[in-house]
Amino acid sequence: MSIWLTPELKPLFGGTYFPPDDRYYGRPGFKTVLLTLAEQWKAKKTVIEEQSSVILRTLQEGTSASEASGQSLPDLKACTETLYYQLERSCDQEDGGFAKEPKFPQPVSFNFLIRLYAKCKGSFSDMANSSLEMATFTLLKMAKGGIFDHISKEFHRYSTDAIWHVPHFEKMLYDEAQLLFSYAEAYQEEFAEVVQDIAEYIMRDLLNPAGGFYSAEEQIQEILKEKVKDTLTLAEVFCHYFNIQEKENVDPIKSPFWKKLSRGHKEPTVCDFASAKHCEKPCILCFV
Repeated sequence: MSIWLTPELKPLFGGTYFPPDDRYYGRPGFKTVLLTLAEQWKAKKTVIEEQSSVILRTLQEGTSASEASGQSLPDLKACTETLYYQLERSCDQEDGGFAKEPKFPQPVSFNFLIRLYAKCKGSFSDMANSSLEMATFTLLKMAKGGIFDHISKEFHRYSTDAIWHVPHFEKMLYDEAQLLFSYAEAYQEEFAEVVQDIAEYIMRDLLNPAGGFYSAEEQIQEILKEKVKDTLTLAEVFCHYFNIQEKENVDPIKSPFWKKLSRGHKEPTVCDFASAKHCEKPCILCFV
């Protein structure tokens, strides 16, 4: 979140994300925003100051609003159904998730769907089963995709594309904590390792020796085939499994910081790998 303030600390402009330059997502780059605001401040300072006062007053009114007399709480059943159908309409049936790119994990949505399943599985079986399927399908796609760091075992902030392929390389404590809870509550056998991985990462990399936890970790790195070979045992298997190539296979617009990245959706079996290596009988020797 970036917020620009007047000298009197009144907000005049803000946004959640601005790309490095004007090439990405059809949005103005951060530098363009800075230059435009500087020009507007010089040319229309009085107007901007008046607008910032209106913005501040609106924010203050919104945060101090109280319930009107005689106003009743919304109907819980109607709210639940409305939220369910919104998620159902927006759910990506092919790759999971509830929005177009960039795709963010939505732990609150997962928790809602899982709890809706638990509450309604006896009486509204179609809605219940659909709720569980949307949540677990998305969680599985995320765990197998590039948004999950398959080496250090945790989730990046979000995916820059619709298939959980290329991540944004920031890792947030509150994301890890919420996703740990979502995967644990989904209670699928294949999610047990994901829960253990997230917990291990938090305790290993985000725990401050002086007490408490670090709130985030910024990582810009390259996955190179040579680097993997220097780091991991059975490196050839790893590179084959995750499709790590000598040449990049990622659109640089999606990941301007990475020179080489491999998509983590491929799932070859031992037999697939042996066949690729022209082995008649797959065995552990294929992986050495």
